[in-house]
Amino acid sequence: MVLLSPAEAQWTNRYPRPDWLRHSVYYEGHELPIFSAGPIDPAPAPDGLHVAFAAQGWIWVLNLTNGVATRVTRGKAIDSRPRWSPDSRELVFVRDSGRVTSIVRLNLARGLEDPLVENGALNLDPEFSRDGQTVFYSSAEAGDLDIWRISLSSRKRTRVTSAVGVERNPRSLPGGKQLTYLSADTRLRKEIREISLSDGSERILRAKSGAGQASFDLNAAGQTLVYAWPNGSRWQIEAIDRADPVPAYEVTKGRGLPRSPAWSADGATIYFVEGDLNNRSQLYRVRAAGGTPEEVKVESWDWRAKTGRIRIVTTMEDDDTPIPVRLTIEDERGHPLVPASGPSYFDSQSGRVYFFSPGTIELEAPAGGFRVTASRGLTALSKTRVDRIPAGRDSDVRVRLSSLWNPRAAGWVSGDHHFHMTYDGIYRLTPDALLPLMAGEALDVATPLLANINNRLLDAEWAGTERVGTDGSILKFGQEVRADLLGHLGLIGIEKLYEPWFWGPPYPDYGFGDRINSEALQLTRREGGLSSYVHAIRVADPFAKDAIGQIPLELVADAVLGEVDALELLGLWSSGEGNSQLWYRLLNAGLDIVPIAGTDAFVDTHRGMALGTVRTYVQLDGAPLSWSSYQSALKSGRSFITNGPILLFQVAGKEVGEVIPHGDSRVRWRLELPSAANVERIEIIANGAVIWGTNRSLASSRKVYEGVVMLPRGGWIAAKARGGETRWPSMGTPPFAHTAPIWISHRSSFDQKARQAAVHDLLLALSAAEARSLKQLPYSTALRARLALARTRLEGMVQ
Repeated sequence: MVLLSPAEAQWTNRYPRPDWLRHSVYYEGHELPIFSAGPIDPAPAPDGLHVAFAAQGWIWVLNLTNGVATRVTRGKAIDSRPRWSPDSRELVFVRDSGRVTSIVRLNLARGLEDPLVENGALNLDPEFSRDGQTVFYSSAEAGDLDIWRISLSSRKRTRVTSAVGVERNPRSLPGGKQLTYLSADTRLRKEIREISLSDGSERILRAKSGAGQASFDLNAAGQTLVYAWPNGSRWQIEAIDRADPVPAYEVTKGRGLPRSPAWSADGATIYFVEGDLNNRSQLYRVRAAGGTPEEVKVESWDWRAKTGRIRIVTTMEDDDTPIPVRLTIEDERGHPLVPASGPSYFDSQSGRVYFFSPGTIELEAPAGGFRVTASRGLTALSKTRVDRIPAGRDSDVRVRLSSLWNPRAAGWVSGDHHFHMTYDGIYRLTPDALLPLMAGEALDVATPLLANINNRLLDAEWAGTERVGTDGSILKFGQEVRADLLGHLGLIGIEKLYEPWFWGPPYPDYGFGDRINSEALQLTRREGGLSSYVHAIRVADPFAKDAIGQIPLELVADAVLGEVDALELLGLWSSGEGNSQLWYRLLNAGLDIVPIAGTDAFVDTHRGMALGTVRTYVQLDGAPLSWSSYQSALKSGRSFITNGPILLFQVAGKEVGEVIPHGDSRVRWRLELPSAANVERIEIIANGAVIWGTNRSLASSRKVYEGVVMLPRGGWIAAKARGGETRWPSMGTPPFAHTAPIWISHRSSFDQKARQAAVHDLLLALSAAEARSLKQLPYSTALRARLALARTRLEGMVQ
C-alpha cells in the first residue's frame, strides 16, 4: 500500500508508486500483470495461424493448426502481455522482475531478446505501430503511467500522454495518426480514449465506473473496439463502432468473467480468456457477431526442455496425515511454479507467488532444482525444502511443519472479520471456494463483507449465507456499509442487507436524504449482530493537531452513544498504533468496545494478502465452536488481535475479557509470547499508559515474561507487541498484536484522571467533526444533532 513511516505500520508498496496514488493495492491488483497456470493475455498473430499468450509466467505461441503451444521465453522473471509485429516475426512483451517491469522485444526465428525499455520504472502493454517502426507502451518514467513510444531504429523515447492517473493498453489506428488507449483515475473509473498524435486532441469512446480489470482491443481496420466490461455483478464482452460509440453490442451476453478480448487478423473472431470452475484460465474464441464461445484447446505443451512431475505432501512433524497449507514453489532460477488449476496469488510484500494445497498437490515443470516453502496460519513455522524435479519421471516430496502453539488444543479459535470475496478481481469465487483457503491458513471463522464498487453492489445474493467446513470452520457473510463522509462500517452476523449500502459525499445524493451511520448500526443490533468501524485510522497519532480531522466523522459520536460494539484495530488500510490510540480513549471513558481485526483482502484479486494473515483469536472457554459461541465470546472481549505475535496474557489469574475484583493492589502478571516473527517491543498497558516494557523477542521462539504490577483503582490492563520485519507466515503490515482489556473492579470501570484526559481528547475530535460537518450540506443536519448529543454525554462524564 502507501509507503508510510514505520510508526504507522501499514502495508508498503513493492513496486514504484506513482506520484498521485493513494493505495497501491488497487493499482497493482488492476493494472499490473498476473501469473496464471493457464493461458492469459491472448494475442492472435497477423498471419492468422498462431496465438501468443502467457502461461506459467512465460510466453507461449500456439499453432492453431495442430494445437501445440511452444514456450518461447524462459528465465526467472514473469513474462506477460505479448503483442505481434505486423510481419508476425517478432513479439514485444512485459517482463516483471517482482519490483519493476520492462519491455522486451523477441525475434522468434532466432530466439534473440532485445530489452527495449529498462528504466527502473513500471512499463506495461507494448504495442507495435502499424508500420512496425515504433513500439507504443505505457510507462511511469515521468511519475505515473503515461503512453510513450520508442523508435526501433533510433531508440528515442517520446511521451504521448501526460494526464494524472493511468494511461495504458495503447492501440494504433491505420495511418498512424491516432491512438486509442485505456485510462483510469483515482476513483477506479475506466475510460477508452482516442487521441490525435498530431494535435493531442482527445475524445472518450466508452467509460465505466469501477471497472478495475477492464481491457480492450481494436480490429485491424480500426473501425471496431471490443472490450471486457462489468455489467452489474457480471462481466461481458461488448463491441462498439468508433464512428458511433454510443450503442454497444453484447458479444458474450454476461457469461462468467471474460477478460482480455483480442481480434483475429481478419476481424471475424474475438479471442478471450476465462477461468473454469477451478479458476484455471482457458482460451476461447467467439464470432465477432456473438454466439456460443468455443474453447481453443492446447493439445500439447512444448516446453523446449525436459520436464518431470512432482507430488508434494504436507504434514505436521508428529502426524503423517496430509494437511492444507499455503505453498510457494520456485525453480532453481527463482521462477514461480504452480499446479495446473486453482487460483494463484502474489504477495506484494515478499514478492512470492503462492497458492493453496489441500495437503497433496502435483505439478509439471522443467527438470532441475526447486525450492518449496509451506506455511499454515500464524502459529506453524514456515518450512522450506530444496529438492529436484527429475527429467521424465515422477517424484514425491514431503514437507513437515512444526508448531509454536496449538490454538484449538488450548481452547482458542481465530477469525478474519474483514475481507471481500469479490472485488473486481480475476477469479470467480463462491462461498464454498473460500473454505479451502481458510483451511490452508488454519482459520476457523471468516466473515466476508459484501461491498460496493462505486454503484456496483457485489455478491448481494450471498447476504446472510453461512457455510460450515468439514473441519468445523465457519463462514458467515456480513456487509461493509460505506458512507465515505461518515466512516465505513462492518456489520457482522446480519441476515439481510442494509440499504442503501453507500451514500453521501463524494458519492452523488441519489435522494437518500440526511442519513447517518447509526441507522445501520441499530439494524445490526436488532438482528443480534456485531457492529464495528473498520480501517478508521491511517496515522500513528490521530489526536495530533494536524491529524484529528482524519478521524471518521461519526465514529466518536456513535461510540460515545453506545452504538459501536467493536473497533477494527488492524487491517490492510490502517495503522494498528493509530487505532489503538483512539481505542484507549474510548476505553478510558468507560466504553466497553472490543478489538477486532481483518485483512481487508480482495480474495478474487491475484495480487494481495492471504486470508487470516490479520486475525482475531477468541477464547471459547470450553464451548464447541459454533457461530453463536464464537460471536458471544467475541462480544465479551475474550480475545486478542494479531498479524503474527501470539499474546497469552494473565493478570492476578484473570485472562482477557475477565474482571479483576479489586484495584489499587499489587498483583502478578504473566505474558506468554509465541511468535514466528521478530518483535521489537513488548508492553503492558494500563489505562493507555505503558507500565512495563521490554525490547526484542526473536522469531520462532516462545518467550514467557512475568512480573508484579500495581493496579490502578479502576480501568483496564492489556498487552501489546509490535515492530520487526514482516516475514512468512505473516504478510502485509509489520508485526502487531494487542489483547482485549482485562477490566479492574467491573466491566467499563475507569480511572477518574484517565477519564478526564480521554474526554478532553474525544471532545476535541467532536469539535473537528462538527467543523467538518458544516461543510457537508445536505448531509449535515442529522449528523450535527448526533454530534451535539454525544458532546452532551461526554461533558456529563466529567461534571
